[in-house]
Amino acid sequence: MVQKKVVAIHDISCYGRCSLTVALPILSAAGINTPIIPTAVLSTFVGPFPNFTYRDMTEDIIPVVEHWNDMGFEFDAVYTGFLGSKEQVDVVRKAIRMIKNPDTRVYVDPVMGDHGDLYSTFNEDFPAEMAKLCKDADIIIPNFTEATRMLKEPFKTGPYTKEYVEKLIRKTGTLSAGKVVLTGVHFDEKHLGAATYDKETDEIDYIMKERVRGFYHGSGDIFGSGLVSSLVNGWSLSEAVDIAEDLTITSIVNSLEGGYNTDHGLCFEKGLADFGKRVNSLNGHRTVVSDEDVNNLSVMAREIWTEAFGKLLSPEQLEYMLEKFLSPESIKKSVADGITYEFIEFKGEDAGFFAYRREEEKMFLSKIYVRKNLRGKGLASYAVNRVLGICRMAEIDSIYLTVNRGNENAISAYRHWGFSIVKDVDTDIGNGYFMNDHIMELDVKNVL
Repeated sequence: MVQKKVVAIHDISCYGRCSLTVALPILSAAGINTPIIPTAVLSTFVGPFPNFTYRDMTEDIIPVVEHWNDMGFEFDAVYTGFLGSKEQVDVVRKAIRMIKNPDTRVYVDPVMGDHGDLYSTFNEDFPAEMAKLCKDADIIIPNFTEATRMLKEPFKTGPYTKEYVEKLIRKTGTLSAGKVVLTGVHFDEKHLGAATYDKETDEIDYIMKERVRGFYHGSGDIFGSGLVSSLVNGWSLSEAVDIAEDLTITSIVNSLEGGYNTDHGLCFEKGLADFGKRVNSLNGHRTVVSDEDVNNLSVMAREIWTEAFGKLLSPEQLEYMLEKFLSPESIKKSVADGITYEFIEFKGEDAGFFAYRREEEKMFLSKIYVRKNLRGKGLASYAVNRVLGICRMAEIDSIYLTVNRGNENAISAYRHWGFSIVKDVDTDIGNGYFMNDHIMELDVKNVL
């Protein structure tokens, strides 16, 4: 898919900046396609405005998802926020199960209350239902009120001790299938931030910033949306929290400096351009041009190929193929023959490379490799999307590639991106060696 797609399951407040009116522009600024499922439509958000109207949308949720399934839509993540009732929690859990594929991530912000109290729309048995939804999540984003309510523990006001925070966040980890981001952490009156907990490693991290005094409606939605945007774009959990905190603080400062009424929500719009640049700066690409680039690419290729193909090829064949296809001289010859090589960049460093060449009405994706320690960060997807974009601009209808028939991990990845096997080939590459490959092809017009 050219863009990441995140389903945002939140309410719509027709006035006031919160929930979907915050999540949708923030995820969009991060370059994310954001389909929505409204859980309710309110005249204003809950909080400073009395007598708001409320229309429950529970009965519309499953028909929306059924239609999406009929259309064959797939999504990278689901992000849930305000849910209006116990019954709606059950429906949303069902919807997530219908949406999910093995690669879909689930982020749950268990919006229920603050300062120790539940919001007026919830009764005391609601937190137990929200805890069930958290069990389905890869990452949950509670504040202290929400964590203690779901755990059925007494709420405490801060400042907190590290001992208390770490005991609470580990307990909160039992509610999630994966990780926890606990917001509202402060050990003194000057700093405020969040703690992260990874159940798998039992590691706890703190991301703290200088505190801006006051309570601000919608700040939690800004933080949650900034966090999800950053995670989906490949940032680590601690880095994503840092980005989300900065967006939230910027929104508060812009509101105060502009003299805006913060009861109506925060002025997050002014910070979106800078946020978008920052959150999208993780990955990049640059064309291999200089002799230094060529030499660096050849060294990288040896590192990656030795790790990737060491069990598939004999040492002699591996060395022969590296010299034949990825020595500096062979790379220069390929460039002269029309192949373009590009480095994949991650945080400004060369993390891998890919190569492509137009062949009449098709694009040949010659190579795509990522360093082992940087796999799982969406870098190969970034490269595929880059080639897809080139094809669309050039009105090229299909991309094809060759992949070793024994390389199950690569074959699975290409299938995930929409490639299918069209035939098998055995290519004589000289010296008594053959490449035993699948040819896989992708119809560019069918990629959503």
